[in-house]
Amino acid sequence: MGLTATSANPLYLGHFAAFGLGSMASRTGFLILVAATVPFVYRLILREEADLLESQGEGYRRYFETVPRLWPSLRPLVPASGARPNWVDGFAGETFVWSFPIGMVVFDVTLRLVHFWVIMGAGLVVYFLAGMAAEEEKTGGTLVRHGVNHIVDAEANGQVENFAGYHGSSAHSQASPTSS
Repeated sequence: MGLTATSANPLYLGHFAAFGLGSMASRTGFLILVAATVPFVYRLILREEADLLESQGEGYRRYFETVPRLWPSLRPLVPASGARPNWVDGFAGETFVWSFPIGMVVFDVTLRLVHFWVIMGAGLVVYFLAGMAAEEEKTGGTLVRHGVNHIVDAEANGQVENFAGYHGSSAHSQASPTSS
């Protein structure tokens, strides 16, 4: 059971950290940060929800109607799916994100920019190799995670998502969110 059982968009809530940055900006800067961030993030949320509703169908609709869009509830609103987390894929998928702060710390300590770029490059390579391995697993018919909220079963011929405990079928076999 994770954050997606209490909020449909927990990562986007972090974008509103612009309010916290306001303490370091002038009053005008704070207003500009908020005026730019709020509509951008909200529009992004609406676009992603529309894509997920189109690609995942009724299972995502039930999830969407149950879980708050942005502000988390104090208790989980959907049952646990029973799926076991794949920690290796989870950490591998985040290596590129973590390579940036790690590279910055190493640069701060050594003052050698080449160390920063080596760490960033290694994080990028691990990220792409993990993605390629996930695609290989998908074609082999095992469960593969696509995004934060759902799992697609490549063998199920129309049995598509597992949104935090909601199971459904869709006309889109092996569907995944569209990106544009």
